[in-house]
Amino acid sequence: MKILRTILFVLLALPVFSQQQESDSLKNLLRDIKVGKVHVHDTVQANIMNSLVDLLPDEEWPQVNNALGEFLEAAYKRKSITEKFYLHLQETVIANKGFYAQQKGKLTEACNLYTQSLQLSEKNKNPYGISTMLNNLGAIFDEQGETDKALDYYNRALGIRENNKDTAGLISGYCNVAVIYERKKNPEEALKLYKKSLFFCDENLLPAETATTLTNLGYFYTKNGDPEFIGTMTAKMKEGQKKAIELFTRCLKIEEKYQLKDRMAHTYLVLANQYFLLNDLLKAEQFGRKSYNMANEIGFAEHIKNSSSLLYQVYRTQNKFEEAYSMYDVFIGMKDSLVNSETRKVGSFESIKVGNSIDVRLTQGEKESVLVTAEGVAL
Repeated sequence: MKILRTILFVLLALPVFSQQQESDSLKNLLRDIKVGKVHVHDTVQANIMNSLVDLLPDEEWPQVNNALGEFLEAAYKRKSITEKFYLHLQETVIANKGFYAQQKGKLTEACNLYTQSLQLSEKNKNPYGISTMLNNLGAIFDEQGETDKALDYYNRALGIRENNKDTAGLISGYCNVAVIYERKKNPEEALKLYKKSLFFCDENLLPAETATTLTNLGYFYTKNGDPEFIGTMTAKMKEGQKKAIELFTRCLKIEEKYQLKDRMAHTYLVLANQYFLLNDLLKAEQFGRKSYNMANEIGFAEHIKNSSSLLYQVYRTQNKFEEAYSMYDVFIGMKDSLVNSETRKVGSFESIKVGNSIDVRLTQGEKESVLVTAEGVAL
């Protein structure tokens, strides 16, 4: 099921090699079922299709999700599946359609679909489905600027997750509410909520969620300083930057342990930027180079652009003009390439919101959309 969570940092994809193998295996099995080579009960086929929706990339999963909806309708009419099974999977199918609509910027349609899924979850007495849809609706209201309404839905989702001890849901849920309090200029309350999120983290059981929360809290400190530190605002900001670097470094250790290369490229850049602000040019260059090399290794154009921009500034400050020009040339090339790419996307898709949301994966194969407010580096 797709989950919308408003999180300050982009939770990037976990390694997908095993997912690719699994999805290929399931696609082959589904093909054999359709041609009659393999015979399974309709519940098994439906579950295979549902698993594929979670595993497949953006260009493939919506089609399989629609096919699953049609298959469920037909199977229910011929009474080969129970009403309980039918309604349970329909929750997911409708929620996924809502997620897809949200991706395309069709927020009214997404709201209607999430509401339908919520009603089914309530009928099925499914607390996970109820909290997920309340969360998704809260994120849409937040995106539309209806802050108080978003806060109400987030808190309702949190209440259910607290009752059901949904650890992963609580981690993101506290961050959702913290984001709103931070926007309301209440950093003290936001900090309490970020710390609550961190309390439920376990880097061994939930490495991706833990890394994300560490980064959320790190960004909070870079923007707000440390509200708990007694001293001048300058002293609060200095203390906040110190804590932010500690948190980003903890996050990086998790990412390196699990080889989350997309995330590593970003965190290297975040640390490079922090050290550049501290005028520690040696460390700024060191982490900037790591980000640039990792971004090139994985082919992540946005990170190549940002890391080359940061390295240009570092080399220019060091009076290394040849290196600075080389990085500037890379930055301009990547910037132009990305602009041209986004222009083609806007011309191809109706109402698409370029750069507003991004798909992520968790260990359970869920997809989430997160709003990106991470600080970037520019010339």
